[in-house]
Amino acid sequence: MSLPQGWIQNKSVRTLIPNSTNASFLNQEFCQFEVVIGFEADSFLKSRKEEWQMLFADAKSTEFKKWADYEGEGFEIEGKVEGDLPYRKRLFRFYKQGRVCVIVESASLENFNKYAADFKVMRQTFKLK
Repeated sequence: MSLPQGWIQNKSVRTLIPNSTNASFLNQEFCQFEVVIGFEADSFLKSRKEEWQMLFADAKSTEFKKWADYEGEGFEIEGKVEGDLPYRKRLFRFYKQGRVCVIVESASLENFNKYAADFKVMRQTFKLK
């Protein structure tokens, strides 16, 4: 995957999910792109969606079935955090060669739009080997 200029790997983030590994990337404005690989994710999507809906005020979610060149299940949730900060999270899960991969994209709504080209580069260059 190609990281756009200004993005770094956040090595302090560790997954709490057993039998999995993750890689997390941030830019200077706290946009996040995370990849989690190798766990059973049957209930993961639903539990994250429910968790985020409780954390976001005025939460609205939409589902999607394709992320980059991968087909699977995903949702985007948008709402307000910390009182009035518009925020967006996207979570997508797919299976490849018997492995589960979950992609998480997070940013304030303003930064999601500001760095849309960066997220697009990461989506286009991500390959699960």
